[in-house]
Amino acid sequence: MFDRPRCRDWSPLSTQQLRLRSLIQISGHNIVTDHPKCSVYFTLHTTTMSAPFYTSEPQDIHSNIIWPEINCPTMVKSSLRCVCVRVWQHRPPEESPPAAADLVEGEEHTEGDTQLFLWGVYFSGLVPLTRRSEKRLKANTLVFQMHGGFFTSAENIL
Repeated sequence: MFDRPRCRDWSPLSTQQLRLRSLIQISGHNIVTDHPKCSVYFTLHTTTMSAPFYTSEPQDIHSNIIWPEINCPTMVKSSLRCVCVRVWQHRPPEESPPAAADLVEGEEHTEGDTQLFLWGVYFSGLVPLTRRSEKRLKANTLVFQMHGGFFTSAENIL
């Protein structure tokens, strides 16, 4: 009974086919913003220049942000092996300073979203983590909960 291997150990699939349809949830760790009272959300894109096919709910900024599980009908049967994740900072309009080029006399600037960073993610290139709350992660790290465990980029582990 004690000689059998642990069933919680992650071993890669023989074909290395981690896909978008396996994605359950995304969490952000050590997110750095330029404003302490803002919310953060992410958008998923098929390419860097495409429109988002999924937008998460905004979450208040703190050290570890866990967005709700992703419920997107287009992802259920998706065979995409890679995706672009843009993380955005949203500030309420009254706190967002207008850019000098955006100022038009008599018009108020209401756009309060700023892109914090962009990740191009090839799912088979992610490495497994022992748990989501890994303490040794760099700033602006995304952790992907997929069927089989938690994954991130090897470059973001200290």
